[in-house]
Amino acid sequence: MSLQGLWEDGPPITFVDHYFSHLGNAVFLSPFDRCAVLTLDGRGEKHTGLLARVEGTDIEVLHEVMFPHSLGLFYGAVTQFLGYRPDGDEWKVMALASFVSGNNEFYPPMRELVSTDERGGFSLALEYFEHFTFWDRRLYSDRFEERFGNPRAGDEPLDERHNKIAAAAQLVF
Repeated sequence: MSLQGLWEDGPPITFVDHYFSHLGNAVFLSPFDRCAVLTLDGRGEKHTGLLARVEGTDIEVLHEVMFPHSLGLFYGAVTQFLGYRPDGDEWKVMALASFVSGNNEFYPPMRELVSTDERGGFSLALEYFEHFTFWDRRLYSDRFEERFGNPRAGDEPLDERHNKIAAAAQLVF
C-alpha cells in the first residue's frame, strides 16, 4: 500500500529534502530574487550544513557538509556536558558564554574539535563525540570528559569552569 492510498482523495504526497525546505522557507518567503543561503542545524536526512546561491528559482549548491560532522551536534554535546538538555537548552549555554571571555584555557582544546577547510567546510574530531554511534544517548565521549573534566549534573551549581567551557564553545562555533 502506498502512502497515497491512506487517504482517499488526498493530495499527492511529495518528499522535500530537510535542508531544501529550510532554504525554500528562508528564500522564497523573502523579498530577495538573488541571495546566498547557509543552513546549519543538527542534521537532516544526511546534511548538517548547506551553502547555496539562489537566483529566482535556480539553486546552485556551493558546499555541503554531511552527517556525522555537525556544528549543531557539537553545540548539543557541549549543552549536554554542561548539564542541560540538548536540542532545547542551547540558549542557556549561549547565556553562560556571555559571563567570560571565550579566549580562555578551554579555547585551544575546544578549537581542536572542529576543523575547517579552504572551501568553508568543517569536520569534527569524532573521537570526542558519541552522537553518531546511536549506542548511547550521550552526545560526547569519554575522551571529551578527559579533555574538559567531569560533566556537570543538571542540579549541580554552575561555576567558572562551566562558563569558560560555554564561552570557548561559543567562540569556536
